[in-house]
Amino acid sequence: MQTKRNVVIGPEVTNDVVTIHLTDVQWDNALDVILKPYGYGYRVVGNAIVVGELTRLKALETVEPLQSRVYQLSYLDAGDVKDIIEAQLSPRGNMSIITARGQKGWKNLATSGMQNQGSGGSLDMREREGTDEQIRSKTVVVSDVPSVLDGVAETLENIDQMPKQVLVEARFIEVNEDLLRDIGVEMAGTLNIGKGSIGLTDQFFDATPNAFKPKSIGSATGVTGERTTAFPDSLSTFGQLTVNSGSWDLFISMIEEDEDTETLSSPKILTLNNQEAAIVVGTRYPIISSDTTSNTSSEPTVSEELEYYESIGIQLNVVPQICADDYINMIVRPSVTEIVGFAGNEGSYPIIKARDTETQILVANGETIVIGGLLEERETEGVFKVPFLGDIPLIGRLFRRDTKDTKTIDLLIFLSATIIDEDNYSTILKPEEEEVVEEVIIEEVGIEEVDIEEEQEPAPKTVEEIMDDLS
Repeated sequence: MQTKRNVVIGPEVTNDVVTIHLTDVQWDNALDVILKPYGYGYRVVGNAIVVGELTRLKALETVEPLQSRVYQLSYLDAGDVKDIIEAQLSPRGNMSIITARGQKGWKNLATSGMQNQGSGGSLDMREREGTDEQIRSKTVVVSDVPSVLDGVAETLENIDQMPKQVLVEARFIEVNEDLLRDIGVEMAGTLNIGKGSIGLTDQFFDATPNAFKPKSIGSATGVTGERTTAFPDSLSTFGQLTVNSGSWDLFISMIEEDEDTETLSSPKILTLNNQEAAIVVGTRYPIISSDTTSNTSSEPTVSEELEYYESIGIQLNVVPQICADDYINMIVRPSVTEIVGFAGNEGSYPIIKARDTETQILVANGETIVIGGLLEERETEGVFKVPFLGDIPLIGRLFRRDTKDTKTIDLLIFLSATIIDEDNYSTILKPEEEEVVEEVIIEEVGIEEVDIEEEQEPAPKTVEEIMDDLS
Protein backbone atom coordinates (compact mmCIF):
# COMPACT_ATOMS: atom_id res chain seq x y z
CA MET A 1 0.00 0.00 0.00
CA GLN A 2 1.63 3.21 -1.21
CA THR A 3 0.29 6.70 -0.54
CA LYS A 4 3.39 8.66 -1.64
CA ARG A 5 3.21 10.50 1.69
CA ASN A 6 5.58 10.69 4.64
CA VAL A 7 4.43 8.95 7.83
CA VAL A 8 5.22 10.50 11.23
CA ILE A 9 4.58 8.27 14.25
CA GLY A 10 4.15 9.84 17.69
CA PRO A 11 6.27 8.63 20.64
CA GLU A 12 3.18 7.34 22.45
CA VAL A 13 2.54 4.73 19.75
CA THR A 14 3.79 1.30 20.91
CA ASN A 15 5.63 -1.03 18.56
CA ASP A 16 2.98 -3.76 18.43
CA VAL A 17 2.67 -6.23 15.59
CA VAL A 18 -0.76 -6.38 13.94
CA THR A 19 -1.64 -9.08 11.44
CA ILE A 20 -4.50 -8.28 9.07
CA HIS A 21 -5.63 -9.26 5.59
CA LEU A 22 -7.31 -6.57 3.48
CA THR A 23 -8.44 -6.67 -0.15
CA ASP A 24 -9.34 -3.67 -2.31
CA VAL A 25 -9.32 -1.23 0.62
CA GLN A 26 -8.26 2.41 0.37
CA TRP A 27 -5.29 3.44 2.48
CA ASP A 28 -7.28 5.81 4.67
CA ASN A 29 -9.88 3.14 5.47
CA ALA A 30 -7.11 0.65 6.20
CA LEU A 31 -5.49 3.03 8.68
CA ASP A 32 -8.81 3.53 10.47
CA VAL A 33 -9.26 -0.23 10.80
CA ILE A 34 -5.74 -0.70 12.18
CA LEU A 35 -5.47 2.31 14.51
CA LYS A 36 -8.89 2.79 16.10
CA PRO A 37 -8.98 -0.50 18.09
CA TYR A 38 -5.80 0.67 19.87
CA GLY A 39 -7.04 4.22 20.55
CA TYR A 40 -4.96 5.77 17.81
CA GLY A 41 -5.80 7.91 14.82
CA TYR A 42 -4.16 9.90 12.07
CA ARG A 43 -4.21 13.35 10.56
CA VAL A 44 -3.03 14.46 7.14
CA VAL A 45 -0.78 17.51 7.47
CA GLY A 46 0.49 18.68 4.13
CA ASN A 47 2.33 15.76 2.54
CA ALA A 48 2.66 13.86 5.82
CA ILE A 49 0.47 11.46 7.77
CA VAL A 50 0.75 11.98 11.54
CA VAL A 51 -0.15 8.89 13.63
CA GLY A 52 -0.77 9.23 17.36
CA GLU A 53 -3.30 9.09 20.18
CA LEU A 54 -6.66 10.66 19.41
CA THR A 55 -6.31 13.17 22.26
CA ARG A 56 -2.95 14.39 20.96
CA LEU A 57 -4.27 14.61 17.41
CA LYS A 58 -7.21 16.67 18.67
CA ALA A 59 -4.78 19.06 20.31
CA LEU A 60 -2.85 19.23 17.04
CA GLU A 61 -5.85 20.86 15.38
CA THR A 62 -5.55 23.83 17.74
CA VAL A 63 -2.07 24.70 16.45
CA GLU A 64 -2.31 23.45 12.88
CA PRO A 65 -2.39 26.37 10.43
CA LEU A 66 -5.75 27.07 8.80
CA GLN A 67 -6.37 27.00 5.08
CA SER A 68 -9.20 28.38 2.96
CA ARG A 69 -10.83 26.69 0.01
CA VAL A 70 -13.51 27.80 -2.41
CA TYR A 71 -16.16 25.25 -3.31
CA GLN A 72 -18.23 25.89 -6.42
CA LEU A 73 -21.50 23.99 -6.34
CA SER A 74 -23.01 22.69 -9.55
CA TYR A 75 -26.66 22.07 -8.65
CA LEU A 76 -27.35 22.73 -4.98
CA ASP A 77 -27.77 26.19 -3.53
CA ALA A 78 -25.18 27.31 -1.01
CA GLY A 79 -27.88 27.87 1.59
CA ASP A 80 -28.94 24.23 1.28
CA VAL A 81 -25.50 22.90 2.31
CA LYS A 82 -24.77 25.47 5.02
CA ASP A 83 -25.89 23.30 7.95
CA ILE A 84 -24.11 20.23 6.56
CA ILE A 85 -20.77 22.04 6.27
CA GLU A 86 -21.00 23.75 9.66
CA ALA A 87 -21.55 20.37 11.35
CA GLN A 88 -18.13 19.19 10.08
CA LEU A 89 -16.08 22.26 11.03
CA SER A 90 -13.59 22.28 13.88
CA PRO A 91 -13.93 24.89 16.66
CA ARG A 92 -11.57 27.16 14.71
CA GLY A 93 -13.27 26.70 11.36
CA ASN A 94 -15.77 28.97 9.69
CA MET A 95 -17.59 29.26 6.39
CA SER A 96 -19.12 32.04 4.33
CA ILE A 97 -21.36 32.21 1.28
CA ILE A 98 -20.50 34.53 -1.58
CA THR A 99 -23.68 36.20 -2.78
CA ALA A 100 -24.47 38.60 -5.58
CA ARG A 101 -27.64 40.56 -5.00
CA GLY A 102 -29.89 40.66 -8.03
CA GLN A 103 -32.13 43.51 -9.06
CA LYS A 104 -35.73 43.49 -7.90
CA GLY A 105 -38.42 42.63 -10.41
CA TRP A 106 -41.56 44.50 -11.36
CA LYS A 107 -44.96 44.13 -9.82
CA ASN A 108 -47.63 42.33 -11.79
CA LEU A 109 -50.22 45.05 -12.21
CA ALA A 110 -52.90 42.53 -13.10
CA THR A 111 -52.64 40.85 -9.71
CA SER A 112 -51.59 43.73 -7.49
CA GLY A 113 -54.50 45.92 -8.50
CA MET A 114 -52.27 48.95 -9.03
CA GLN A 115 -52.43 50.94 -12.22
CA ASN A 116 -50.19 53.80 -13.17
CA GLN A 117 -51.65 56.26 -15.60
CA GLY A 118 -49.28 57.57 -18.24
CA SER A 119 -49.38 61.15 -19.43
CA GLY A 120 -48.40 62.90 -22.59
CA GLY A 121 -48.38 59.67 -24.58
CA SER A 122 -45.40 58.29 -22.64
CA LEU A 123 -45.11 54.69 -21.51
CA ASP A 124 -46.61 53.73 -18.16
CA MET A 125 -44.04 53.45 -15.36
CA ARG A 126 -44.23 50.08 -13.66
CA GLU A 127 -43.49 49.99 -9.95
CA ARG A 128 -40.57 47.95 -8.65
CA GLU A 129 -41.16 45.23 -6.09
CA GLY A 130 -40.80 46.40 -2.51
CA THR A 131 -39.99 43.02 -0.99
CA ASP A 132 -36.45 41.78 -0.54
CA GLU A 133 -35.05 39.93 -3.49
CA GLN A 134 -34.29 36.24 -3.18
CA ILE A 135 -30.60 35.64 -2.53
CA ARG A 136 -29.13 32.56 -4.18
CA SER A 137 -25.54 31.46 -4.49
CA LYS A 138 -23.44 28.46 -5.46
CA THR A 139 -20.10 29.57 -4.03
CA VAL A 140 -18.94 28.57 -0.53
CA VAL A 141 -15.66 29.57 1.16
CA VAL A 142 -14.51 27.37 4.07
CA SER A 143 -11.55 28.05 6.38
CA ASP A 144 -10.31 25.15 8.51
CA VAL A 145 -7.54 22.58 8.90
CA PRO A 146 -6.76 20.54 5.75
CA SER A 147 -8.28 17.31 7.08
CA VAL A 148 -11.63 19.03 7.61
CA LEU A 149 -11.47 20.68 4.19
CA ASP A 150 -10.90 17.29 2.58
CA GLY A 151 -13.94 15.91 4.39
CA VAL A 152 -16.08 18.84 3.25
CA ALA A 153 -14.96 18.31 -0.36
CA GLU A 154 -15.88 14.63 -0.21
CA THR A 155 -19.28 15.38 1.28
CA LEU A 156 -20.12 18.00 -1.34
CA GLU A 157 -19.05 15.67 -4.12
CA ASN A 158 -21.51 13.05 -2.89
CA ILE A 159 -24.53 15.32 -2.40
CA ASP A 160 -24.08 17.89 -5.19
CA GLN A 161 -25.65 15.76 -7.90
CA MET A 162 -27.89 16.69 -10.80
CA PRO A 163 -31.44 16.62 -9.43
CA LYS A 164 -34.09 14.55 -11.11
CA GLN A 165 -37.26 16.11 -12.44
CA VAL A 166 -40.81 14.87 -12.67
CA LEU A 167 -43.08 15.46 -15.66
CA VAL A 168 -46.68 15.68 -14.46
CA GLU A 169 -49.41 15.33 -17.06
CA ALA A 170 -53.05 15.91 -16.17
CA ARG A 171 -56.34 15.72 -17.98
CA PHE A 172 -59.63 17.00 -16.58
CA ILE A 173 -62.61 15.25 -18.19
CA GLU A 174 -66.30 15.57 -17.36
CA VAL A 175 -68.19 12.34 -18.03
CA ASN A 176 -71.85 11.44 -17.78
CA GLU A 177 -72.26 9.01 -14.91
CA ASP A 178 -74.51 6.82 -17.07
CA LEU A 179 -71.61 6.27 -19.47
CA LEU A 180 -69.41 4.92 -16.68
CA ARG A 181 -72.19 2.57 -15.65
CA ASP A 182 -72.64 1.38 -19.23
CA ILE A 183 -68.94 0.68 -19.62
CA GLY A 184 -68.99 -1.55 -16.57
CA VAL A 185 -72.24 -3.43 -17.17
CA GLU A 186 -73.34 -3.46 -20.80
CA MET A 187 -69.96 -3.58 -22.58
CA ALA A 188 -68.86 -6.97 -21.33
CA GLY A 189 -65.56 -8.19 -22.64
CA THR A 190 -61.86 -7.47 -22.49
CA LEU A 191 -59.59 -4.97 -24.23
CA ASN A 192 -56.06 -6.22 -24.79
CA ILE A 193 -53.65 -3.38 -24.13
CA GLY A 194 -49.89 -3.53 -23.86
CA LYS A 195 -48.67 -6.00 -21.29
CA GLY A 196 -52.07 -6.93 -19.90
CA SER A 197 -55.75 -6.22 -20.38
CA ILE A 198 -58.67 -4.19 -19.11
CA GLY A 199 -61.62 -6.29 -18.03
CA LEU A 200 -64.66 -4.19 -18.76
CA THR A 201 -66.70 -6.00 -16.12
CA ASP A 202 -64.08 -5.42 -13.43
CA GLN A 203 -64.83 -2.99 -10.64
CA PHE A 204 -62.36 -0.15 -10.93
CA PHE A 205 -63.38 1.47 -7.64
CA ASP A 206 -64.17 -0.40 -4.46
CA ALA A 207 -67.81 0.21 -3.59
CA THR A 208 -67.15 -0.08 0.13
CA PRO A 209 -67.81 3.30 1.84
CA ASN A 210 -64.67 5.28 2.63
CA ALA A 211 -62.58 2.74 0.73
CA PHE A 212 -59.51 3.79 -1.18
CA LYS A 213 -58.21 0.74 -3.02
CA PRO A 214 -56.63 1.41 -6.42
CA LYS A 215 -56.82 -1.34 -8.99
CA SER A 216 -53.97 -1.83 -11.47
CA ILE A 217 -54.64 -2.19 -15.19
CA GLY A 218 -52.21 -3.38 -17.81
CA SER A 219 -49.85 -5.27 -15.53
CA ALA A 220 -48.15 -8.51 -16.55
CA THR A 221 -50.93 -10.60 -15.00
CA GLY A 222 -53.85 -8.47 -16.19
CA VAL A 223 -56.22 -6.82 -13.75
CA THR A 224 -55.18 -7.18 -10.13
CA GLY A 225 -57.24 -6.89 -6.99
CA GLU A 226 -60.72 -8.12 -6.21
CA ARG A 227 -63.04 -8.88 -9.12
CA THR A 228 -66.74 -8.15 -9.26
CA THR A 229 -69.42 -8.70 -11.84
CA ALA A 230 -70.54 -5.10 -12.21
CA PHE A 231 -69.19 -1.60 -12.22
CA PRO A 232 -70.39 0.40 -9.20
CA ASP A 233 -73.38 2.64 -9.75
CA SER A 234 -71.10 5.68 -9.71
CA LEU A 235 -67.73 6.90 -8.64
CA SER A 236 -69.33 8.68 -5.72
CA THR A 237 -67.15 6.55 -3.48
CA PHE A 238 -63.92 8.47 -3.92
CA GLY A 239 -61.13 6.35 -5.30
CA GLN A 240 -58.49 6.01 -7.94
CA LEU A 241 -57.94 3.82 -10.97
CA THR A 242 -54.34 2.94 -11.75
CA VAL A 243 -53.36 2.53 -15.42
CA ASN A 244 -49.95 2.08 -16.97
CA SER A 245 -48.68 4.39 -19.72
CA GLY A 246 -50.00 2.38 -22.65
CA SER A 247 -53.57 2.00 -21.41
CA TRP A 248 -54.99 5.35 -20.41
CA ASP A 249 -55.10 6.84 -23.93
CA LEU A 250 -57.39 4.04 -25.06
CA PHE A 251 -59.58 4.40 -21.98
CA ILE A 252 -59.91 8.16 -22.61
CA SER A 253 -60.68 7.63 -26.29
CA MET A 254 -63.44 5.24 -25.30
CA ILE A 255 -65.21 7.71 -23.00
CA GLU A 256 -64.60 10.72 -25.26
CA GLU A 257 -66.81 9.16 -27.95
CA ASP A 258 -69.84 10.09 -25.86
CA GLU A 259 -71.35 13.48 -26.72
CA ASP A 260 -71.69 14.44 -23.05
CA THR A 261 -67.98 13.95 -22.41
CA GLU A 262 -65.99 17.18 -22.31
CA THR A 263 -62.26 17.60 -21.87
CA LEU A 264 -61.81 20.74 -19.78
CA SER A 265 -58.03 20.99 -19.88
CA SER A 266 -54.88 18.94 -20.50
CA PRO A 267 -52.04 20.74 -18.70
CA LYS A 268 -48.48 19.44 -18.53
CA ILE A 269 -45.74 20.73 -16.25
CA LEU A 270 -42.14 19.79 -15.41
CA THR A 271 -40.83 20.36 -11.89
CA LEU A 272 -37.84 19.42 -9.78
CA ASN A 273 -37.98 16.64 -7.26
CA ASN A 274 -39.59 17.80 -3.98
CA GLN A 275 -40.61 21.15 -5.50
CA GLU A 276 -44.23 22.28 -5.74
CA ALA A 277 -45.69 23.00 -9.16
CA ALA A 278 -48.93 24.85 -9.87
CA ILE A 279 -51.03 25.23 -13.00
CA VAL A 280 -53.95 27.66 -13.33
CA VAL A 281 -56.14 27.71 -16.44
CA GLY A 282 -58.99 30.18 -16.16
CA THR A 283 -59.80 33.76 -15.20
CA ARG A 284 -58.58 35.91 -12.33
CA TYR A 285 -61.71 37.56 -10.96
CA PRO A 286 -61.28 40.83 -9.00
CA ILE A 287 -62.66 40.89 -5.46
CA ILE A 288 -63.65 44.48 -4.68
CA SER A 289 -64.63 45.89 -1.30
CA SER A 290 -66.71 49.05 -0.99
CA ASP A 291 -67.01 51.57 1.83
CA THR A 292 -69.86 54.08 2.16
CA THR A 293 -69.22 57.33 4.01
CA SER A 294 -72.29 59.26 5.17
CA ASN A 295 -72.28 63.02 4.86
CA THR A 296 -75.13 65.18 6.15
CA SER A 297 -74.50 67.98 3.68
CA SER A 298 -74.23 65.88 0.51
CA GLU A 299 -74.81 62.48 -0.99
CA PRO A 300 -73.07 59.48 0.64
CA THR A 301 -69.63 58.77 -0.76
CA VAL A 302 -68.89 55.24 -1.93
CA SER A 303 -65.25 54.20 -2.31
CA GLU A 304 -64.11 50.91 -3.79
CA GLU A 305 -60.84 49.09 -3.28
CA LEU A 306 -59.42 46.02 -4.95
CA GLU A 307 -58.68 43.39 -2.31
CA TYR A 308 -57.25 40.57 -4.40
CA TYR A 309 -57.82 38.41 -7.46
CA GLU A 310 -59.55 35.05 -7.17
CA SER A 311 -58.56 32.38 -9.70
CA ILE A 312 -61.65 30.87 -11.32
CA GLY A 313 -61.25 27.83 -13.54
CA ILE A 314 -58.98 24.80 -13.36
CA GLN A 315 -56.11 24.63 -10.91
CA LEU A 316 -53.64 21.87 -10.12
CA ASN A 317 -51.07 21.87 -7.32
CA VAL A 318 -48.69 18.95 -7.03
CA VAL A 319 -45.56 18.17 -5.00
CA PRO A 320 -43.71 15.10 -6.37
CA GLN A 321 -41.11 13.17 -4.40
CA ILE A 322 -39.06 10.44 -6.06
CA CYS A 323 -38.81 7.31 -3.91
CA ALA A 324 -36.98 4.01 -4.21
CA ASP A 325 -37.61 1.61 -7.11
CA ASP A 326 -38.73 4.48 -9.39
CA TYR A 327 -41.88 5.20 -7.40
CA ILE A 328 -43.20 8.74 -7.04
CA ASN A 329 -44.96 10.01 -3.91
CA MET A 330 -47.21 12.91 -4.90
CA ILE A 331 -49.27 15.36 -2.88
CA VAL A 332 -52.00 16.40 -5.31
CA ARG A 333 -54.72 19.03 -5.09
CA PRO A 334 -56.86 19.43 -8.23
CA SER A 335 -59.65 22.01 -8.26
CA VAL A 336 -62.35 23.13 -10.71
CA THR A 337 -64.26 26.31 -9.80
CA GLU A 338 -66.89 28.49 -11.45
CA ILE A 339 -68.95 31.54 -10.50
CA VAL A 340 -72.65 30.78 -9.95
CA GLY A 341 -73.80 34.08 -8.46
CA PHE A 342 -72.91 37.17 -6.47
CA ALA A 343 -73.45 38.35 -2.91
CA GLY A 344 -72.60 41.29 -0.71
CA ASN A 345 -73.03 45.00 -1.28
CA GLU A 346 -73.98 45.54 -4.93
CA GLY A 347 -72.91 41.99 -5.74
CA SER A 348 -69.21 42.60 -5.25
CA TYR A 349 -68.44 39.13 -3.87
CA PRO A 350 -68.85 36.12 -6.16
CA ILE A 351 -70.43 32.86 -5.08
CA ILE A 352 -68.03 30.15 -6.21
CA LYS A 353 -68.92 26.54 -6.79
CA ALA A 354 -65.89 24.32 -6.33
CA ARG A 355 -65.05 20.69 -6.96
CA ASP A 356 -61.70 19.94 -5.42
CA THR A 357 -59.88 17.34 -3.41
CA GLU A 358 -56.48 16.79 -1.85
CA THR A 359 -54.75 13.44 -1.56
CA GLN A 360 -51.34 11.81 -1.31
CA ILE A 361 -50.66 8.94 -3.68
CA LEU A 362 -47.82 6.59 -4.60
CA VAL A 363 -47.47 5.74 -8.30
CA ALA A 364 -44.85 3.95 -10.34
CA ASN A 365 -42.78 5.81 -12.91
CA GLY A 366 -44.89 6.36 -16.03
CA GLU A 367 -48.07 5.15 -14.36
CA THR A 368 -51.39 6.98 -14.60
CA ILE A 369 -54.02 7.27 -11.88
CA VAL A 370 -57.58 8.48 -12.22
CA ILE A 371 -59.28 10.40 -9.43
CA GLY A 372 -63.07 10.24 -9.54
CA GLY A 373 -66.11 10.93 -7.44
CA LEU A 374 -66.37 14.72 -7.88
CA LEU A 375 -70.04 14.75 -8.88
CA GLU A 376 -72.28 17.55 -10.07
CA GLU A 377 -75.99 17.60 -10.88
CA ARG A 378 -76.94 19.44 -14.08
CA GLU A 379 -80.39 20.15 -15.48
CA THR A 380 -80.88 20.07 -19.24
CA GLU A 381 -83.87 21.19 -21.30
CA GLY A 382 -84.90 19.71 -24.61
CA VAL A 383 -87.78 19.23 -27.03
CA PHE A 384 -89.22 15.85 -27.99
CA LYS A 385 -91.35 15.94 -31.11
CA VAL A 386 -92.71 13.84 -33.94
CA PRO A 387 -90.74 14.55 -37.12
CA PHE A 388 -92.49 16.99 -39.50
CA LEU A 389 -95.73 17.03 -37.48
CA GLY A 390 -94.07 18.75 -34.56
CA ASP A 391 -92.99 21.64 -36.80
CA ILE A 392 -96.48 22.50 -38.13
CA PRO A 393 -97.66 25.91 -36.85
CA LEU A 394 -100.38 25.88 -34.19
CA ILE A 395 -101.22 22.15 -34.25
CA GLY A 396 -97.53 21.23 -34.00
CA ARG A 397 -97.71 21.71 -30.23
CA LEU A 398 -99.85 18.58 -30.06
CA PHE A 399 -96.96 16.51 -31.41
CA ARG A 400 -94.14 17.83 -29.28
CA ARG A 401 -93.32 18.34 -25.63
CA ASP A 402 -90.65 20.05 -23.59
CA THR A 403 -88.42 17.87 -21.44
CA LYS A 404 -86.25 18.55 -18.42
CA ASP A 405 -83.63 16.03 -17.44
CA THR A 406 -81.13 15.88 -14.63
CA LYS A 407 -77.71 14.47 -15.43
CA THR A 408 -75.03 13.50 -12.98
CA ILE A 409 -71.64 14.60 -14.26
CA ASP A 410 -68.52 13.01 -12.81
CA LEU A 411 -65.23 14.85 -13.00
CA LEU A 412 -62.40 12.43 -13.79
CA ILE A 413 -58.87 13.66 -13.26
CA PHE A 414 -56.16 11.66 -15.01
CA LEU A 415 -52.69 12.15 -13.54
CA SER A 416 -49.47 10.60 -14.81
CA ALA A 417 -45.96 11.15 -13.51
CA THR A 418 -42.70 10.38 -15.31
CA ILE A 419 -39.21 10.69 -13.87
CA ILE A 420 -36.98 12.80 -16.11
CA ASP A 421 -33.22 12.53 -15.59
CA GLU A 422 -30.20 13.26 -17.76
CA ASP A 423 -30.64 9.95 -19.60
CA ASN A 424 -34.22 10.51 -20.79
CA TYR A 425 -34.52 14.30 -20.78
CA SER A 426 -35.16 14.26 -24.53
CA THR A 427 -38.26 12.10 -24.07
CA ILE A 428 -40.37 14.97 -22.72
CA LEU A 429 -41.85 15.36 -26.20
CA LYS A 430 -43.46 12.05 -27.15
CA PRO A 431 -42.79 10.57 -30.63
CA GLU A 432 -46.40 11.09 -31.68
CA GLU A 433 -46.17 14.73 -30.54
CA GLU A 434 -43.01 15.19 -32.60
CA GLU A 435 -44.89 13.95 -35.67
CA VAL A 436 -47.70 16.45 -35.02
CA VAL A 437 -45.20 19.30 -34.66
CA GLU A 438 -43.49 18.22 -37.87
CA GLU A 439 -46.79 18.06 -39.78
CA VAL A 440 -47.75 21.55 -38.59
CA ILE A 441 -44.39 22.96 -39.62
CA ILE A 442 -44.62 21.31 -43.05
CA GLU A 443 -48.14 22.65 -43.59
CA GLU A 444 -47.47 26.19 -42.37
CA VAL A 445 -43.97 26.76 -43.72
CA GLY A 446 -44.37 24.81 -46.93
CA ILE A 447 -41.25 22.66 -46.78
CA GLU A 448 -41.14 18.93 -47.30
CA GLU A 449 -38.61 17.83 -44.68
CA VAL A 450 -37.96 19.25 -41.23
CA ASP A 451 -35.33 18.27 -38.69
CA ILE A 452 -36.77 19.34 -35.35
CA GLU A 453 -33.41 19.08 -33.57
CA GLU A 454 -31.53 21.25 -36.05
CA GLU A 455 -32.94 24.60 -37.10
CA GLN A 456 -33.02 25.06 -40.88
CA GLU A 457 -33.36 28.32 -42.72
CA PRO A 458 -35.71 28.40 -45.73
CA ALA A 459 -34.12 28.82 -49.13
CA PRO A 460 -34.14 32.43 -50.41
CA LYS A 461 -36.95 33.26 -52.82
CA THR A 462 -36.30 34.14 -56.42
CA VAL A 463 -37.31 37.46 -57.96
CA GLU A 464 -40.24 35.79 -59.73
CA GLU A 465 -41.52 34.32 -56.46
CA ILE A 466 -41.29 37.69 -54.72
CA MET A 467 -43.24 39.38 -57.53
CA ASP A 468 -45.89 36.65 -57.35
CA ASP A 469 -46.27 37.25 -53.61
CA LEU A 470 -46.68 40.99 -54.12
CA SER A 471 -49.31 40.48 -56.78
